[in-house]
Amino acid sequence: MMLGMTLYIKNSLEAVELYQEALGLTLGEEYVKFPDGTYMHAPMYRNGRFLFAVCESTNEALVRTVKETASQNIMPIASHGLDFDTVEEVEKAFELLSKEGVVIRPLGKLPWDTISTDLVDKFGVCWYLMKE
Repeated sequence: MMLGMTLYIKNSLEAVELYQEALGLTLGEEYVKFPDGTYMHAPMYRNGRFLFAVCESTNEALVRTVKETASQNIMPIASHGLDFDTVEEVEKAFELLSKEGVVIRPLGKLPWDTISTDLVDKFGVCWYLMKE
């Protein structure tokens, strides 16, 4: 089993589907499910490289707290950064991940990238998406 960063998320099945579509990830064959069908360990890969795993969480209060904090333009403790190959990939990820989430910094240019954004998705995960 692949170990590394794990995102504990309420509605892990929906999260895995969203991350596959928005971030171009694939679900590893070595996933494990709880008896209720949610993910105990859902390894997510990008271009064959392990990025993180998703695990079902029952802590809905944590998601609310992260989103409330982000809506006050206060950055969460950690952000998961992804560098994309094209501007269109960043725009697609932004569009999908920002639905029901909180945009901390809208899509725009920074001195070190072509386009980037900071946002918290509907599952309470903070993302820094960019294209150098």
